[in-house]
Amino acid sequence: MKLFANNKRFFSQDTRANCIKSPQSWQEIDWNEAGRKIKILQEKRVIATQNKNYKEVYKWQWIILNSFSGRALAIRKVINNSGGKTSGTDNVLWKNTNDYMNY
Repeated sequence: MKLFANNKRFFSQDTRANCIKSPQSWQEIDWNEAGRKIKILQEKRVIATQNKNYKEVYKWQWIILNSFSGRALAIRKVINNSGGKTSGTDNVLWKNTNDYMNY
């Protein structure tokens, strides 16, 4: 993935528009907007997969994994199930919303 990160053409206006800005606190996150943005990115990844354009697939996958919305939705999914009460592989247990924002 490092190959794509240095490419200036890698980030187009389209990809920048699909990333939400980082809010200051966990309560300020617009979950509907974050979900909508990730859904758009996932749809683009599916289209690239169907067209067998694997460079585009890797690009969209990298953007999803490294976007704030993707990470915030992943954390929200974990903390809202039974896994939210256990520590991860690093033996750190997140107890409050400040911990969620410092990932």
